[in-house]
Amino acid sequence: MIEWRPRGWRMLEWRPSVGLDVGGALLAVGAGTIAVALSTTGAGAAHLGQAIGAPTQTVTVSTSGAGATAPFMAAAGAATQSVALGTVGAGSAHLGTAIGAPTQTIGLATVGAGAAHLGQAAGAPTQTISFATAGAGVTAPFRLHDLPNCVVSIRPRVATVTLNGADVSQVDDETGLGHHVVQATASKQPLWVASGGPNNKSYVEFDGVDESLRAAFTLAKPAHVFFVGKPSVAPNANDYFIDGGTAGTMALGLAVVPDRIIQYAGAFLYAATTLTNFQRINALFNGASSFEQVNAGAPVTGNAGAGVPGGLTIGAFGDEAQRWADPQVCEVVVFSAEVTGNAKTLATWYVATEYSL
Repeated sequence: MIEWRPRGWRMLEWRPSVGLDVGGALLAVGAGTIAVALSTTGAGAAHLGQAIGAPTQTVTVSTSGAGATAPFMAAAGAATQSVALGTVGAGSAHLGTAIGAPTQTIGLATVGAGAAHLGQAAGAPTQTISFATAGAGVTAPFRLHDLPNCVVSIRPRVATVTLNGADVSQVDDETGLGHHVVQATASKQPLWVASGGPNNKSYVEFDGVDESLRAAFTLAKPAHVFFVGKPSVAPNANDYFIDGGTAGTMALGLAVVPDRIIQYAGAFLYAATTLTNFQRINALFNGASSFEQVNAGAPVTGNAGAGVPGGLTIGAFGDEAQRWADPQVCEVVVFSAEVTGNAKTLATWYVATEYSL
């Protein structure tokens, strides 16, 4: 049936009450026909905008006939089309991981001759889709420094390292706090290795002779250290690959025959491992309430001493004057409080995903 209204001719079509009337939501340029098919599966009844029960909804848009057609809006020449996606409730997520309550949008841009729309292009345009997020929340990829109380995050990657030839003079702190680890003396700068770590990740390699990186900043107890890497290539007893900004205050080192990780801040704890394997270590420095855990092993608990870290040193004792080790370091992250509960679960998931450890 065709009915005249002040705004122009309108095609009316009778449908059963359970059908879908899209009205004027779609436009056609020329003499095209646009069809929308809505199907539901699962329990309950469903329609666009509301779902009763737990159905799955599918919308299919197709075009036919002469002329250029465009679902959602008419696009001719260089046009921009956008689709807004909403989230329901805090923590809802789509198109990747979203934590919190962000708003995500998809923009479809067309360039070149002709009219273009999702799924079909008339003429010869180029179509691109871009993603943007706005509002509260954190979007993927997740990193350890997204967790609360992170005071330094050292993750040697192309975007975070400053190179002096083949060596590293600085690795940027990803927390935004500016706690970059640096080495100004060229002969004491460790080697940059772009691949070959777990999951083929990059790392920084120290020579066990005089190389180190260091950042001094305010850091008291407790301090929770997460390390990913190889503690040593050729272990020497009582060398240290991690410490605070002061010697012997947040130290992780090497014990041999048998292989163990030393935890030291004035007193000793030991955890069994194979020193020449890539591994993950998390160690809490908190006096008598300290612990260290290697990979998924049981934590070794006890008193690691009362040292106050005052920063981060990688590759040597905190004074950078003794006990140099030869680790291959993929990541070092330090928190000013113990990481527990859901945060600890997220940290474990991140390491497993990023490094398969």
